[in-house]
Amino acid sequence: AYTKPATTTYARKTDEHGLTLDDYVDNINMEEDIEVIKTYFTRWLALCVSEKQKDFFTSVKDKRKKQLGL
Repeated sequence: AYTKPATTTYARKTDEHGLTLDDYVDNINMEEDIEVIKTYFTRWLALCVSEKQKDFFTSVKDKRKKQLGL
């Protein structure tokens, strides 16, 4: 039986806003309001199922903050 790679299962899990973690990555990378980024990040953490994911998303958020000069 074929099993999908475990590394991509997070991308299809949606939250109560109908967004996946991939959606949040895209949103943060386009967002310019730090308060909105913080909101997205908080929602993200609720979707994360491992420390590795949390570390990845933290790096995405920090990289975006740096791009914005924050």
